[in-house]
Amino acid sequence: MDILFSAHIKNTGQDNVVKAILELLSNQKNKPVVFLKEDKYPNTVPKEYQSIHELKQLPDNKYDLILAYNKVGLEQIKAFAGKSGTPVIYMVNASDIEKEYLDDTSKFSRIILLGPLQDFPQALLHKEVMVPLKLPVPICKANSFGFKDKKRPKILIDIEHRNIQYSPLYRIAPLLNTLPNFGIKILSSQALPKIFNSHIGILDRDKSDVEKLIDESDIVIGSGNGIRQAISLCKPCIVVGAGGYGGIITPEIFELQNKNGFQGRVGSYLNEHLPEKLILEDILDLLEWGNERVDRIVQANRQLLKRRNDLAQKQLNSLIEKVIKEHQLLNGQIEQVGLKLSGAFSIAPFSKEKFILTNIQTQQVHSQIEKEEAEIINLFKQGRTVKDARMKSGYEEEPEVFNGFVRELVNEKILLVHGN
Repeated sequence: MDILFSAHIKNTGQDNVVKAILELLSNQKNKPVVFLKEDKYPNTVPKEYQSIHELKQLPDNKYDLILAYNKVGLEQIKAFAGKSGTPVIYMVNASDIEKEYLDDTSKFSRIILLGPLQDFPQALLHKEVMVPLKLPVPICKANSFGFKDKKRPKILIDIEHRNIQYSPLYRIAPLLNTLPNFGIKILSSQALPKIFNSHIGILDRDKSDVEKLIDESDIVIGSGNGIRQAISLCKPCIVVGAGGYGGIITPEIFELQNKNGFQGRVGSYLNEHLPEKLILEDILDLLEWGNERVDRIVQANRQLLKRRNDLAQKQLNSLIEKVIKEHQLLNGQIEQVGLKLSGAFSIAPFSKEKFILTNIQTQQVHSQIEKEEAEIINLFKQGRTVKDARMKSGYEEEPEVFNGFVRELVNEKILLVHGN
């Protein structure tokens, strides 16, 4: 299959996301063509991919699918998608959904939310359109773990925080300042006040070789992708993040923490207390357990992470195939396609001849429709083929009119493909 991937990269974080998406797509028989209008990050696209910067460079052949990352990535390709009739999957970071949200669902077939969904406003998208996906981190060659210097262990702090005001760094600063026998480095994308003792180094995350810093460390304390990257590099990890304290990552708690995005305690609240005593005990426990026991833990964690990466790749491949198949069905023999009323919508009478179509999650009125239109939509409540619905609708002799209305409903995600 031929895929066009359109993206717009504004910062290092988005650059890393695009690299991870391309890693997921690397097993495609035909490597996707990558459209980057601006080339601010020249090392993003591997050499085996074709990278273009102008729409006129696109070949004339019709693509099977367009993947678009973030709103600008979608906007820069929407004219091409509309003209060619190519289905679109929209990809956006869950943490950015407020500013990247698209209320016009006709612009895409599905939306993929990347990353942990803890802060995602559930009312914005219904489950039948939204697909959560955790991007993989590169799995490096397995290395046996060993403390480099137990007399002065090296600790790397890599905590994600959307708002520096609520950063857990401030709450663990007293603990870190009382550990002069440890070599401690803190990664931060924002400037930090001078509240740390001299044995603690502050590094700009965006300008640092994070992989090298993790590799040089004995223990990583942090959250999110920093923890996942440390697991891939066979490092013992202690989760401390926006969700509080999560503890040492072991195979027993890996799945639970992975679902939680390695953000801290499951079921936590913002700015909750961080138990300094437990964090210190975790550090001392890892030192006491020694190389052999810690190595067994980190190797098992790495295997679990690799399994998660493989599942993410299969999930994306399956979604791509499903969207392409649905598009081909809807643009081929539409009358044979099974459709069903989306669970996100309900129809209620407004008067004898008028009905209201409402979004169930938000109770926002989508539109006011005629009785005849409501009756057609209700034909699909339990799911049936377009042909069967048409034969029951009174439009037996007007297939083009009926099918045209059905296409509009599918485009608006009011009717969804069912049972194919």
